[in-house]
Amino acid sequence: MNSHAVALFKLLKDADGFLSGERIAKQLGISRSMIWKIINHWRTNGFKINALRNHGYAIAALPDMCIPEIISYYRHGTLIGNHIKHYSSLTSTNDYAVSHIQKPYAHGLVIIAEQQTKGRGRLGRHWVSPKGNIYCSIILQPKLPATESYLIMMATSTALCRALKKQFNINAQIKWPNDILINGKKCAGILLEYGVSGTTINYVIIGVGINVHTKPRHTATLAYPATSIAEAIKNNTGSSSLLKNEWRPALTAALLDELETSGILESATGKNNIYTEWKKRIIGIGSMITAATSDRTIRGVLCRVDIHGHVHIKTASGKTEIIASGDILL
Repeated sequence: MNSHAVALFKLLKDADGFLSGERIAKQLGISRSMIWKIINHWRTNGFKINALRNHGYAIAALPDMCIPEIISYYRHGTLIGNHIKHYSSLTSTNDYAVSHIQKPYAHGLVIIAEQQTKGRGRLGRHWVSPKGNIYCSIILQPKLPATESYLIMMATSTALCRALKKQFNINAQIKWPNDILINGKKCAGILLEYGVSGTTINYVIIGVGINVHTKPRHTATLAYPATSIAEAIKNNTGSSSLLKNEWRPALTAALLDELETSGILESATGKNNIYTEWKKRIIGIGSMITAATSDRTIRGVLCRVDIHGHVHIKTASGKTEIIASGDILL
């Protein structure tokens, strides 16, 4: 991500009309040839930039893409998202992120693709990844013991719920362990992949997929029907004052900011706060559910979720079963 491009975009986005190349060069401390180079690069990515002799430059329209400069415009954090790599297509953002975990800038690095050809969800499932949505992976090196890895899952899912509320006034819920639902329909999913050394988490790759403009066409095989932010707004479940082509970068920025302020980067100091908020957003407490693990299926009432992220299910026999991983159906 080019810091000069980020600064230039902010300057033009906030401008009331045209800005001259001379003024931009002086204010940003860069050459006019650098300005022209950045603007030409933007134009190849769908930006519409007006240029008039003796007037300068002005942004006419933005592409509907998760461009780093646009994300940075909406982002307010100081770490997560300082480095953003953007691609038109990747097999999987999580897979690509693996090749960057040893980079000096890895902590807080964000990998974004407009589409994925081999997107992955939990338990090896295929994640349908057409254009028009958000597919990103965030690399973190949290100061956490491996036994508290569940805090990252809690922090990410609650951060996404807060971001949806902030940008679209959507009240999302979490279906254990980390599916994001809007009115009972799945809008987003999270995939966490860890690198552990002994008892310490060296890194975590947080993969996030959010249906923004589109949703899977064929949902008959899905446990939950899919939805999208566009559908939620159409149905008056949410709203936005943003232009539609800025929904995705603005939501990505909000997610990065909310994750940064969640407490997950402060070791265990925010542990109770993370758990408390995550617990409040879990859907299905007190309801009859079916839980599926790798080796069994359990039917009973979802009594609670504990601070370790486990679900407690009371069966018909009166026995309480504790599940650490798997899926539930309401």
